[in-house]
Amino acid sequence: MRKPKYKIGDIVSLITHPYTEDILSFKLSGDPQFLPPLLIIVEIILTYDEAEKDNHESLYVSKIQYKCLWYSSKSHEFEETWLFEHNLKLIISKSSSLRKTDFELKERGTTPTLGALKTHEIELGKIKVTYSLSENAIEVNSNSNTTSNSLLTYLSPLLNILEILSRKEFDSKENYFYKNTSYRRRFMPDYFVKCKWFNPGSNKFSEKVFPIDALVLLKGVRIALLNKINTAITNEKILFVKSKSINKTRIIIPQSLINRNGAYLLKGYDAIENRSTEHNLLDIKIVLKDSFISEIAPTFNYIKLGSLRESIISEYIDIIKKARKNRYFIRIKYKNLNDKVSLRTLSNLKITKVVSSTDGTIHYLKAYCNSRKDERIFKLINIQRIEVLDLKY
Repeated sequence: MRKPKYKIGDIVSLITHPYTEDILSFKLSGDPQFLPPLLIIVEIILTYDEAEKDNHESLYVSKIQYKCLWYSSKSHEFEETWLFEHNLKLIISKSSSLRKTDFELKERGTTPTLGALKTHEIELGKIKVTYSLSENAIEVNSNSNTTSNSLLTYLSPLLNILEILSRKEFDSKENYFYKNTSYRRRFMPDYFVKCKWFNPGSNKFSEKVFPIDALVLLKGVRIALLNKINTAITNEKILFVKSKSINKTRIIIPQSLINRNGAYLLKGYDAIENRSTEHNLLDIKIVLKDSFISEIAPTFNYIKLGSLRESIISEYIDIIKKARKNRYFIRIKYKNLNDKVSLRTLSNLKITKVVSSTDGTIHYLKAYCNSRKDERIFKLINIQRIEVLDLKY
């Protein structure tokens, strides 16, 4: 007998949607009003045709319909519609279901646990790209400016969780089987969640009951962690941030705390990659420090005089060898051939030298550049400053 292709809790969309199971990172261009929403399957109904039999002499399933849920920021409502299987394509298969106990666990000293549609994270990450072309531009890539903005058309609001209902409490009809047979005709979740949110369309608070498989929980963060980071920002402290998911520590100069539709983020300057980064507070552990630099060379201001070159190079070699032995990151201030000065944080350090009949001995530093994500070679004489960081690679 024909079975449903999709499950309750699957994220699907119309076949016209650009996303696929493997690619959710398309940047979207053109008019966004024609982009269909991402849908969550919340109910399935099978229609049987008694006039036909399949090869096993069982009832024939003539059609399968899926009840799909999404949020429209235009109507400010959670919308539902019934669609046939051939209209849909899978975006994300449901990997696991929320349990009733997931909503009952509340930790003290944290911000509230909130709910949202499980499409929340994908919708939050959608990017719309626009191009502005000069009059003489022949191609988009020629003389054009590209602007990227978030596209939040179907982003779910945050939901305040009120209570959990069983299927019997929510739906008393219980017509799940075809007539008096054992053939299932209707599929629904076992539990439902009653939620409240602020509706900007009506300027009032609204309530709705959602299938548990349609939601994702946005766990609260420890208030003590928020206070600790806020103190670091105010007092200009340094944060050593360890990610739980990738087991990597970064040195972060904290800049601000961000709440992005329920997710608490730390924004700061990454002293390893030398760029601004964001970190989800649920994924990190932090340690406050006053400084992240343990040693500096040269020990005096860099002066480009011939009599001091050998002394500076010798000091550089000593500090690099010491950092290499103990596997410490170093950060260099480097001036390239075009006199452009940049900061580079390096690991996997190695010193080499080349003897030239005209220029004498030239020392080079070969290392992995964490900004460029590749190996680079630097002339030691063009390095204006070396800092040994208080972090091992």
